[in-house]
Amino acid sequence: MFDSTWYPPLLTLAIFVVARDAWCHAWYPVRARVHAEQGEWALACLAWQAYLDVWTLTGGPGKLAARLQLGRCELNRGNAAAALAHCEALLQRRLGHLEAGVQRLRADSLTRLGRHEEAAAASERAVELGGGRAEHSLALLSDEIRAHDAAGRWREGLTALEALAETALKLVSEEPLLQIRARLARRRLELGFYEAAAMTAESVLARAGLEPSLQLAAQAVTARAYLAMDRLDQARRDAEAAWRRACEIGDREAILDTGLTLAEVAQHRGDYVGAMRQLQEVREVGGHGRWLAALGEAELLAEWGRHAEAGRAFEQARANLPQVAEAGPHPALLAALWEAGARADQDPTAALQILRPHLESPCPDPRLRVRRAALAAWLLTVADDPAAAEQVEAMQAGAADFAHDRHLLVECDLAAAQIAQYQNRPADAANLLRSALERPCQKLGRAAILLALGDLEQRLGRLDAATTAWAEAAAGHAETEAVVLARQRLQVGAA
Repeated sequence: MFDSTWYPPLLTLAIFVVARDAWCHAWYPVRARVHAEQGEWALACLAWQAYLDVWTLTGGPGKLAARLQLGRCELNRGNAAAALAHCEALLQRRLGHLEAGVQRLRADSLTRLGRHEEAAAASERAVELGGGRAEHSLALLSDEIRAHDAAGRWREGLTALEALAETALKLVSEEPLLQIRARLARRRLELGFYEAAAMTAESVLARAGLEPSLQLAAQAVTARAYLAMDRLDQARRDAEAAWRRACEIGDREAILDTGLTLAEVAQHRGDYVGAMRQLQEVREVGGHGRWLAALGEAELLAEWGRHAEAGRAFEQARANLPQVAEAGPHPALLAALWEAGARADQDPTAALQILRPHLESPCPDPRLRVRRAALAAWLLTVADDPAAAEQVEAMQAGAADFAHDRHLLVECDLAAAQIAQYQNRPADAANLLRSALERPCQKLGRAAILLALGDLEQRLGRLDAATTAWAEAAAGHAETEAVVLARQRLQVGAA
């Protein structure tokens, strides 16, 4: 027979359990979303994890969705390995409609970790799961973009992202639309469409009341785009604003990105001390800030003619590479390209030894692949290596593919000029250098091109043209090695 004396305590316990469940399902997710909206990814992760750690009577599907959100927050804070671990754990469960989102997160995590074939497979699976319903159209376009990126089809990926922005105009509210436009601005910047990137990002910043992480993302793009267009005052303004915002919300990846931008702005303004100071701040962030700061310092030192110190900085960068597997899929390739490029003029044989192990390394960045081909074409030609022809062909194809990117075209012109000079075609080399100078390029790089052009004009017996080129190089706004050497040549010529 039922003992009625137990009824009140059981009722109280039931009410407590229900109330506690309701509180847990409301409080932790709300707190996590608030932190995420403010770009506080570490705090958002803590809130989602606290929700997962608390036992509740109900909410199994809610806990699965919460773990997916935790994985996204981990990816946003730069911990791709943790995000992938959450995806793999989720895929052991029956997910229903959540599986498409898990596969998207898995694709992004694998891409960040450099596992591109697996990322492509995850993207394709996400597309399959998305179905053909209208409400999934944005997700389907996003999955299509991921699939193109994973397969290295940058042009198709950009087209799909532009289609996503157009579709979003009809299907979403303003905030998601702005996030998509910020993403489009970043992609245009990464592919060398600098003016379009700045315009797209400025259209985001024109909106009032932007949430902090979105404002940061747009300002980081405008800073980089204006730097590429040599509009240094605007670049410094936006980079400083983005740096402050990144520090306020504790976004480590953004602190590194904007810190490096500020260092480059100072470098292009001729402020050697300011650039070094900014790179030291990047180093103090820790993680892969150490090797990125060392690479930046090495480039600065080489540009100012301090080659022994630059060599030590490159060694420091290499020493820190094993500690930064989370930095991206190709840190070793990036470091090798920088070092080989810095050493190429002084010692092309040593430069080729640095670059050669990375000639076949996977590289998801299409512009970086063209830069690698240009440098390899020059160094292999100087070494009389038959593989040079293949790299020359890759460089020329890349230059045609990225005909809109002034900086990449200048690099290809310079590599082709070096090849022509080695092949005893000084007139062709001089024409290629003039072609590089005719493209809109940053002032800091012009001095080195003009110095090389003056040397070629002297070799061709055109002394007046040589003097003109050296004089323009000597008038450079920064005391770089090229400026100093141009002044020395003028003095020798005058004597």
